[in-house]
Amino acid sequence: MTRGRLRAANRTRRYATGVALLAMLAALPAAGASPPRRSAESTWVRISYRDLIDPDVITHSGSKLVDARLRKASRGEVQPYLDPYSSLLGYAVQMIAGSDPIPQTSLVARYPAGSAQPAWAAILREGKYFVSADGQGRARVFVPGDNPRQAYRRAFSLLRHPLTAAIKPGAPLAVEVFAYRNDFAAAELLLNPVPHRFTAASFPPQGRALDLADLEAFFRQGGQLEGAELSPDAGLVLFASPERRQKLGGESVSLADLAVAYRAVFHAGDAEAFVSLDRNADPTLATVNFGGLLEDTRIGKAVLASDVRFKTICSGLDPVTHEDIREKTRGAVPGFMSNSERQFITNSPADLAQWVIARYWYYPDSCGVESDEDDGLAAITKTQLTADVERVDSGAGTTRGKRPALPTAFRENIRDLNQNYARYAEIFPEFHDLSSAARLMALAAWFGRVRPAWLDLDGLLAVTLPPVSTPRAIPQLLSADILQLPGNEPPDRGYVLRNTRVQYLTPEFDRKVSEFFGDARHLALFLAFKAGKEPARSSEFKLEAERLLPTVQDKRVRDLLRSTDDLHAFLRTFAAKTIGELSSASSRVAASDLARLEAVVAELAALPPNAADGRSDDPRRLALEQELQGFMRLYHGQGRGLGLATVVTTQYTGGVSLSPRLFSVKKSAARPALEKLKVASRSARSTGGSGGWIRSGGAASSNISRAPARPLSSKTPPVPLRPAAAPHAGRPSFQPTPPGDVPGEAAPALPSATPAMSSIAVPGSATPAGSPLVGRLGGDRRIVFTRVPR
Repeated sequence: MTRGRLRAANRTRRYATGVALLAMLAALPAAGASPPRRSAESTWVRISYRDLIDPDVITHSGSKLVDARLRKASRGEVQPYLDPYSSLLGYAVQMIAGSDPIPQTSLVARYPAGSAQPAWAAILREGKYFVSADGQGRARVFVPGDNPRQAYRRAFSLLRHPLTAAIKPGAPLAVEVFAYRNDFAAAELLLNPVPHRFTAASFPPQGRALDLADLEAFFRQGGQLEGAELSPDAGLVLFASPERRQKLGGESVSLADLAVAYRAVFHAGDAEAFVSLDRNADPTLATVNFGGLLEDTRIGKAVLASDVRFKTICSGLDPVTHEDIREKTRGAVPGFMSNSERQFITNSPADLAQWVIARYWYYPDSCGVESDEDDGLAAITKTQLTADVERVDSGAGTTRGKRPALPTAFRENIRDLNQNYARYAEIFPEFHDLSSAARLMALAAWFGRVRPAWLDLDGLLAVTLPPVSTPRAIPQLLSADILQLPGNEPPDRGYVLRNTRVQYLTPEFDRKVSEFFGDARHLALFLAFKAGKEPARSSEFKLEAERLLPTVQDKRVRDLLRSTDDLHAFLRTFAAKTIGELSSASSRVAASDLARLEAVVAELAALPPNAADGRSDDPRRLALEQELQGFMRLYHGQGRGLGLATVVTTQYTGGVSLSPRLFSVKKSAARPALEKLKVASRSARSTGGSGGWIRSGGAASSNISRAPARPLSSKTPPVPLRPAAAPHAGRPSFQPTPPGDVPGEAAPALPSATPAMSSIAVPGSATPAGSPLVGRLGGDRRIVFTRVPR
């Protein structure tokens, strides 16, 4: 073939995809098509993934994914589940234009979750952007937007990294860009079938490049990050105090951690940064949700550990060993008491037999930076997050539809944590780690407010992150606090601290049914709770329990728990059973009274708690409390030993918010932290001195050009780009290519043709759910993907 014919053949192949896409749409009937929101959309391809959504998936808010996707306000919580369906777009293109001569694979497939990888990899894994390549000089990019050229321009500083990784050494890369939208409510991808095409040999930054080697050297010195400077003369300069050490999970904070924080602010979309323990389809587990692309990062791992450690302050249990460490904690904070210890002291005995679901959160609303008026200098201020708690559900009906009141003891415990945070951090390094994460996020949040167009902050996406794996689910954090009451009045502090027993309940799930329930009577009580019946009616379930017990006695308790209601029934049964057993042993409760005692306690636990003033207007509660007081008068004192036992069972959920919106940026030229940074910055050096601060970059260490880079024009596209100029000797530097206007190829006239394929198979390895799919062309302007039947 002659050179001219070869060029003509290549040109024909480049046009083929867009021609076939448009031809397919011309051949499809218009019947059944949804009304387009814009006239241009009448030629777009609709790709349905509705049948792929798992109906059992529960989102961060506790809603089913199939329901949450219909609410506009829930974009952040559904984004991690629905954005990955962008992986179907390449298969839709092949259905219309024909199979790729050389199969293309997702670039992010090179970097499995949890492995060492560049910071940009998680952005592609999240799915908003999809980039594939064949390893032989061709790449395909799908970018959110309407116009592919404009969408690519907007995302260039991110996309230049994966496209650089797709370049075959010694050859330019032929890139095909498609614009698309993801309609979460309709569970459809809308693909603009006209691509933008270009060829490029390199993808240099369109702004002043960061000196990553210098920044890495700065972090290796191990000081505590104190602030930053942004200026066209010096670029990005960081400042740290060498007198303080900053760690995450026992290791020094690194440039990779700053890259993660930056990514969480600039590239997380609607899923703002957080870590949360949430509802799981398996009630014995808690789902670990991450926002801001924090999963499989050192920040995410450290913040999760601090969230789990939060539960020590509430229960007195170590979250890893599950040992009782209340006395150890009191060694550092003498006034420490668990939630239930405080309750046992302040509440009436009749109000103690209950279970509580408490949601604990940290918020960064008191964290942030002080910035000068020109946004050129920022000092990190307070980094202690604020703890808070709310009652989620009592498992019972509520008065006038209101959420049950949070016990006062829980609120007092949170107040103690906020006031004595530094003292708790002395024995729990996870709290120091949380402050380190807040320090990084505060600085990244400031970057997000300033957004200097002249500086390529997206250069941080090239930083390699170390291998880290974070869990997607952990066992439910459940505890029971048990105390045998000395009399009819609340016990004093000394008695409570000496005699309260805390028990980690999660291991109870793995006990045999026969071991936990003991007999059909307690199994009947569990069945009554499951059915939403009052404990007094448990006798109605006795025959069912006797029939069921032989078939399930060797199974594990967790096998009986299929829902949150089942879990609540288990907790209430545990409390009633424990109270009955302990009270019977210590006070010699008559067998004739024992069943009624357990029923009274269980029913009290199911009712809304008393008001803050201790009074209740619920006639049923008043009657039950009087009956319980009668038991106490009967079995307290008179040589009968200790009185009745009480049990509080607690389910802990919650998380840590690191939303960039919640970090404060206070502007002033005369704020204390900013003034301190200004003074220190004048004498800071690139290596730590005696008592001096450390700085990155600057005149002594940076090779960045002093001339400010020209910002991107809003009218001229940044691509295609010419290769960067040869670097200077020594440290590498990058010269931004002046924006050019090399247009993509125009689409030819619309021919009359039919799609290349009516169906396509998608391997499980290329799908979000990991199961094989099939895509079929329908007559309603849609390509529909469904699972392959097993």
